[in-house]
Amino acid sequence: MVMSSVAAASTSQAAEPSIVWNTPPECADARQVMAVAAEVTGQASLVIPSDRHIRGVVEPSGPGWQLSLTLFDGSSERSRVLTAPSCSELARAAGVALALALDPHAAGELPAPELPGSSVGSQDNEGGLEAKTPDPKSVETPAATRLELEWRLEAAALLDGVALGAAAPGLGISFGARQAALSGFVHGAWLPMRREGVDSRGSVEFSLLAGGVSACYELARGLLAVDACGGVELGRLAASGERLDDAASFADWWLAPSLGVAFGSALAGPLYFRAGADALVPVLREAYRVNDGLLVHRASSIGFRGGVALGFVIGRGG
Repeated sequence: MVMSSVAAASTSQAAEPSIVWNTPPECADARQVMAVAAEVTGQASLVIPSDRHIRGVVEPSGPGWQLSLTLFDGSSERSRVLTAPSCSELARAAGVALALALDPHAAGELPAPELPGSSVGSQDNEGGLEAKTPDPKSVETPAATRLELEWRLEAAALLDGVALGAAAPGLGISFGARQAALSGFVHGAWLPMRREGVDSRGSVEFSLLAGGVSACYELARGLLAVDACGGVELGRLAASGERLDDAASFADWWLAPSLGVAFGSALAGPLYFRAGADALVPVLREAYRVNDGLLVHRASSIGFRGGVALGFVIGRGG
């Protein structure tokens, strides 16, 4: 997190900075946002009166970014929250909001600060910030310390190359939460029956039903968010033989830790897209033999599973 500030127009050398901006390195700082504000108003620069102070805190919010913007004006405090899928879009919205706050007469000339995929707080007649009675506790506690928890639900299409001996399609569902760069999920995976021929008349069908937990840490954020993930799953690997000399049905335990990477991006509103791949290392690898010891199937010692998911932010807080 980088903090930048711009001084107010004042003769006092000890004057408090007129704008304090807490932002990650990849997002716009105070001077860049003020430059956007000046650009959208057509002015060379915007001057912040010495009796006004602005605080902005930029932090991750789901697949996008959130800005908590507060204007201190004497005994009053006005604030709003802006969200956008990318830092550049959030900087544009922040610049428009600041222009409206510092020059209310420009409100009729400027475009609305809402952007595709972003949501903006309610506006008043004094420059697009919501007025409220100042709370000393909220002033003392920076917004950056209040990291919002998001609850998420995902449905995925899977392609597994380890459990059933060959590439097999499947379905997955996940439920979990994200807070800042950390996320955790519980998930279920189902690989339906895959038939494997043994000879001209016999075959064996394999399937997997498993559940597990995973945790992810965000490595980078831009057009796509990049997460590193690790987890473990436990399930039952089932097999059933048909038209074989000693065909049998069985279900053995499946246990596999995993390590992988995931990519995500905001779509519209609470919807987001996520795709990734995991390397799985089965700990339990039972073999299935037929016709006097002929090996039909045994899970690989290591393999990969990919997935594409559609996610939905179902709630915040908790």
